[in-house]
Amino acid sequence: MQTKFIGSVNPRFSLGAELFPKTKTPIWTGVSYGGIENTVSAGFGFGIHLGAFHFNYGINQVGGLFNKAKGLNLSFETRLVFF
Repeated sequence: MQTKFIGSVNPRFSLGAELFPKTKTPIWTGVSYGGIENTVSAGFGFGIHLGAFHFNYGINQVGGLFNKAKGLNLSFETRLVFF
C-alpha cells in the first residue's frame, strides 16, 4: 500500500474469534501481523452484559509479543443497547 504521507506500508492481516457470543460474558481474542511495525500483535477482551447495559474491556500488545512488545493498549466501552 502506498500513501503520500507515510510512503509504502505493508498490509496488516488479522484473525479474530468470539467465544460465547450469546451469553452475558462473551470473550474475544485475536492476532495480527504486518502493518507499519511489521510485527505480530495479540489481543484479548471480554464483556459483561447486564440487560441493556454492556460493559466491554480489552487489552492488546503492540509491536510484538510478551518480552518483545513495545507497548500495551487498554480499552473500555460502555453501551446502552435498545432492543
